[in-house]
Amino acid sequence: MVQRPDETPTDTATTATATGIAGEVWRLPARGFATFVAALPAPMTIGTVTLDDGSDVTGFLVEPYAVEGAEDITHHGGWRAYREQPAGAPA
Repeated sequence: MVQRPDETPTDTATTATATGIAGEVWRLPARGFATFVAALPAPMTIGTVTLDDGSDVTGFLVEPYAVEGAEDITHHGGWRAYREQPAGAPA
């Protein structure tokens, strides 16, 4: 998981490690998923994410080129935990 300088923290295959991060699994009807994907701005994308139990789900990712040089924030355990850090706290 990385923090792009001016964006929401994102997960990408280029930063995949054995370290897990907290996530959410949502169930959407096909029509809702299609609407979501159609509105997804570049460089966001859809891909496969492997969960702790070994199952694969369709997930929300970012294209690798978009995170070159971005700060690795995986150690926070998820984007919600990262966002809850007090202002000025070390990343």
